[in-house]
Amino acid sequence: PSKEIFQRALEKAHSAAEDALYIGNEPDTDGEGAKVAGIPFLLINRQSDPRVRPPGTIQNLGEVFGYLNGKEIAGAAQAPPPQTKTGSN
Repeated sequence: PSKEIFQRALEKAHSAAEDALYIGNEPDTDGEGAKVAGIPFLLINRQSDPRVRPPGTIQNLGEVFGYLNGKEIAGAAQAPPPQTKTGSN
């Protein structure tokens, strides 16, 4: 996917790229599209695809929350801890 598709999705979600996570099943196309848009990418690798791994890999969608919460998932790099925003409104 092109960078423009990702940017449009971020605009519609009122989100910054660093606050988003793109989950895809194609490390080459999905991963590259997310990378170009500056969005962290999580590979869902149901068949244990041996290609280059992005920042994290899961085997099913049930593992997403564990990844986001920093729990250990076999074969996955851990997500960075969530950033807290402080300040007055």
